[in-house]
Amino acid sequence: MANISDVCLPLSAGEDTFELHSVRLELESVEKQIRDLLGRQAELRDRRSALEASRADPHNTMDPG
Repeated sequence: MANISDVCLPLSAGEDTFELHSVRLELESVEKQIRDLLGRQAELRDRRSALEASRADPHNTMDPG
């Protein structure tokens, strides 16, 4: 027996256009979030590398005085 989610009912032209528009908007939003996250990831990786390099530098001391 088929579930209601397994049945594809034909959409009217207006419903199809609205759904397509909604999907495009959501896709644009998700793509922007991904770009933002990739930028943040790059920033954090750079920061981590700088911190790891400063820890490995024997001339770098935590005691300024």
